Amino acid sequence: MKRFLVAVGLALVLASGASGAKPKPYTPSAADKAAARALSAAADGFLTQLDGAQAQAVTQVRDDLAACSAAYATKVDTRRMTELQAFLADARAVPAIPALWRSMVARWDAVHPRDRYLRLLVATAHSQERQVMKLGAGAAQLGICDTLAAWEASGWSNSYVGDLEDAWNASIAVDPAVFDGARNRVAGLTPQLRKLGLSDEQILNLIIAVL
Repeated sequence: MKRFLVAVGLALVLASGASGAKPKPYTPSAADKAAARALSAAADGFLTQLDGAQAQAVTQVRDDLAACSAAYATKVDTRRMTELQAFLADARAVPAIPALWRSMVARWDAVHPRDRYLRLLVATAHSQERQVMKLGAGAAQLGICDTLAAWEASGWSNSYVGDLEDAWNASIAVDPAVFDGARNRVAGLTPQLRKLGLSDEQILNLIIAVL
C-alpha cells in the first residue's frame, strides 16, 4: 500500500514542479519554516509507524504459516503463496492506520501554523478523517492456515486470492476520488512548501501522510 502511495505522491510532486506555473510572490517567516519542519517531522513519524505496522503484520503471517507450511509446500507455488501472504499482511496492517493517522493530525494541530499554506495542508488532512476511519473497518480475515484450508476446499481456484482481496476492498468502502483530491491539493502546494524550506522528499511524505 505504501509503495503505491509513494509512486502516486512522487508523480504529483514532479508534475507540480514541471507545471511551468509561476508561483505568486511569497516570503515565509522563520517561524513559518519551523512550523513546516514540525509538520514534516510528524508526517515522517507517521510513515515510520506505518512501516512498522506493515513489517509486524508480515512477520505475524509468516510465523502463522510455520504451523502448516509443510502441509502446503507442494500444493501452492511460491508466487501464489507470496500473493496470499502479502494480502493477509495488508489486511492486518491497514486497520492500524486510523489511530496512527489521528495521532499525526493531533501533532499537526498542536503546531498551530500561521502560514496560510500550512493551514490549508492541515485543513486538507481534517477533511479526510471520515474516509481514513473507514480503513479500520475492513472485514476480518482468517489466519493463513485456515485460509489455505478453505482455498484447498475450493479446488485451488485460480481467482481465490483475488476474490478475497476484492471482497476485503469492498468492505472498506472508501472513496478513491476523495483521497486523490486531497493528494492533488497538497501537491499543488509544492512551490510554497519548497519556499518553506522543505525538500521534495519531505513534500512527498506530506502528500502520502495526508491520505
